[in-house]
Amino acid sequence: MTRRSDWPERLALVLAAWQRTPFLWGQRDCAHFALACVQAVSARDWAQVELPHYTSARGAARVLRRLGVADVAALADLLLGLRLHPDVLGRGDLLLVDGTALGVCFGEKIWAMSETGLTAHARERASAGWRI
Repeated sequence: MTRRSDWPERLALVLAAWQRTPFLWGQRDCAHFALACVQAVSARDWAQVELPHYTSARGAARVLRRLGVADVAALADLLLGLRLHPDVLGRGDLLLVDGTALGVCFGEKIWAMSETGLTAHARERASAGWRI
């Protein structure tokens, strides 16, 4: 996947904006954060990718089932392709944190949305990832 020439600056702006953003299912959750990061980094046009509306964890699970995937990792597989070991990924790539949340590698940490907001996690908590 080709990256934008100014992707580091764009990704930093996404992280800064999401640090002030409270968690909200279906609008400001890990899937929406991951999509915002992918849009900041990738030169591909992601405008056609829109996540259906949901308002709870159960609603998110229903949406995933309707999309034909079991979880957010399978959704990332569908949109981004080959799942990779986190050791081969770096800044700007998506990582799966604790097997449940999509986050982005930035610096020495993985940043992911959780119900407490945007949170930094150690890279050791990543079990898989996708190159952007």
